[in-house]
Amino acid sequence: MLATVLTSTLGGAKPEAVFLKARQALVADSSPLGGLTTAITALKSAQEACSVDKEADAPLRRVLNATLSGYERRLELATFEPQPKPKLLKAQKAAQRKLKSMREDLEGDELQSKEDKKELAKLEAAEQKAAEAIEFAAAVERVKEGRALTEKSYSPRKLLERHKAGQLKGELKVLSESPLILTLDNWLGPEATKALDDLPTVLDNVFASTAGKASPIPPEDWNATESGEWKPDEKAAGQLCVGKDEAAYYMGKDEPQPRLMKAIDKAIGEAQAAAKKSKPHCAATAALKSAATSYIFPSLDGKSENCGPLTAGIEAALTQSDTAWMLINANRTVDTLDIALAFANGFGATDVEAAFATALDLAMTEHDDPATLAAPEGWDSDEDGEWQPDKVPAQSYMAAMAKAFQAEHDASVTDGLGAAYAVSSGPELLRYRASTMGGATLHLECDDFANERKAATVAVAYLYASDVKKGGEDTFPALGLSVTPKKGRLLLFETMMSDGTCDAATATASLPVTKGDKDKLLLAKRFYSDTTHDRGAKNGEQPDQPPPKTVCDDSEPFGCRRYAAAGVPEGGDAVMAARAFKDRLG
Repeated sequence: MLATVLTSTLGGAKPEAVFLKARQALVADSSPLGGLTTAITALKSAQEACSVDKEADAPLRRVLNATLSGYERRLELATFEPQPKPKLLKAQKAAQRKLKSMREDLEGDELQSKEDKKELAKLEAAEQKAAEAIEFAAAVERVKEGRALTEKSYSPRKLLERHKAGQLKGELKVLSESPLILTLDNWLGPEATKALDDLPTVLDNVFASTAGKASPIPPEDWNATESGEWKPDEKAAGQLCVGKDEAAYYMGKDEPQPRLMKAIDKAIGEAQAAAKKSKPHCAATAALKSAATSYIFPSLDGKSENCGPLTAGIEAALTQSDTAWMLINANRTVDTLDIALAFANGFGATDVEAAFATALDLAMTEHDDPATLAAPEGWDSDEDGEWQPDKVPAQSYMAAMAKAFQAEHDASVTDGLGAAYAVSSGPELLRYRASTMGGATLHLECDDFANERKAATVAVAYLYASDVKKGGEDTFPALGLSVTPKKGRLLLFETMMSDGTCDAATATASLPVTKGDKDKLLLAKRFYSDTTHDRGAKNGEQPDQPPPKTVCDDSEPFGCRRYAAAGVPEGGDAVMAARAFKDRLG
């Protein structure tokens, strides 16, 4: 067992302590490459110590492998000396010319000889190799430049500064200085406090609004001439996407996950029993038995492999968590909490939560035009009557949000909400279900160990929206820390070291919520080292997707998770304003 062997190797310490050991090696060595080499050695020793793996060790193994491969990739790039760029470009152009010439010679030749096909494949491979050499050289350059965080970069320590200056209220508790992990209680203003109460309803509405609807994007093979115009409102069943069994995969077998198949068999039996008694059931449940064994994540066009009809019974029995990705101006409740989080993290020079609420309420209500409040010069009320200022019509929430958003940035661009929206993700609503003991296995929030990208996750914020009495703690096993979910509590933790290196010591897990307790609900948000995504769904994905899918995969740390998204990715002035500020900053 990996965990048992690692515990023995580390002298009785928790197996996750290997990540802390790697972190300490990086910090202790003044030479970046020296520390990296020591960290790699420690991780390799831990990896090689394992001879037998159990299913329970899979999350630990995944984090270990991801960290090790990332550090090895970084070392490879940092020590590689590519050819000069002009020479690489010259080689690429030469390869392109040869390939173009060959294709021109073969044009119109329907019966190509075996030798011609072989030569063509050889030239195509040469062109691909030249392109890859240029791409690799660019990656080498980025890694050697480094991703050290500058004064302009977002820093989670801005929250400490804002709290120390008295700009941010609440009880602050620092659980770890390095990496920084802290909690903040009783800090939300009245608007955000009310929004927190409304969050469960918002999450339910996101799923309710997309349930039973087909994708707004037609499938790739949709033929409008033969089938007519694609109808987004066409009914579609929810989907269950089943992954392969990871333990079987490592032994060279493609098999579905036994526990899922067992649950599906049970649901089929219940449906058949209900049918005999003439009770409502879903015959489509049986179609899940034919789900393919290898898993591919559902695509945006609605074509998904290894997915079958999802019945209410199976959904309730298997689903452990629900996730909704939210766009800017998709929902006022979420936007209010998003703004509060931005302010707590150092963005916005004033109490933007209250300012936004006032501005939005004014814009969404018909009101007097401030520019016409005073009567014009020469106006005689006795002769002309009482002066009536012009009225500003009430606006929709989307338009009002855009107006308030833009006004907040007229005075400050560098540290206003424009900056916050440019260097952070859209909010993620995440609910762990108590009925299925929802939790999360060990996983990483940092997403670029090789330092190949300018933008990577610096820190993650969790804003809890419910109290959980038993279970549900968010833990950092390598550091021996845990945080209890409490309504209104903010958990903020670093995922990156000061030199831009991903910190595996902050690998986190969430303990299962105790059955019978309240669901654990939170709003999660990620902050990046540089300007990045366009406030869309996670990783910049478009939320125009098919009905909610419940994805069950052994590599999914959240167990069987139901996904949905809310918002219009290309529409809305607020989205455009956020992108404009991103361009100005980056």
